[in-house]
Amino acid sequence: MLELLVTYSCPVVVGSNFNIHVEDSDDSDARRLHELLTTFDMCQHVNSPTHRCGGTLDLLMTFSDRPPRQVSVDPAGILSDHSLVICLFRLLSVKRMSPRKLFEAGVV
Repeated sequence: MLELLVTYSCPVVVGSNFNIHVEDSDDSDARRLHELLTTFDMCQHVNSPTHRCGGTLDLLMTFSDRPPRQVSVDPAGILSDHSLVICLFRLLSVKRMSPRKLFEAGVV
């Protein structure tokens, strides 16, 4: 999937509970994930524990040229032993084109 997204230069945000301890440099899964991200020029942006017992398990990843403006981690609450990861992104404005201009540009 990442190979396809790289081809199209799409802005991508991947976020989930990966259950990979990225803070542990001895963890083989963490090393493999880091290698994968490096291969696709992606970055992981969560830098603090996201689990009640410690560990950064909930991750947020983007291509290196589209980092979030801000990432925060709220403490784990009553309903979950995982934290809430909140991120802010800069949105690019898109110029609207009429259907005729889209047709002339070969988009439609």
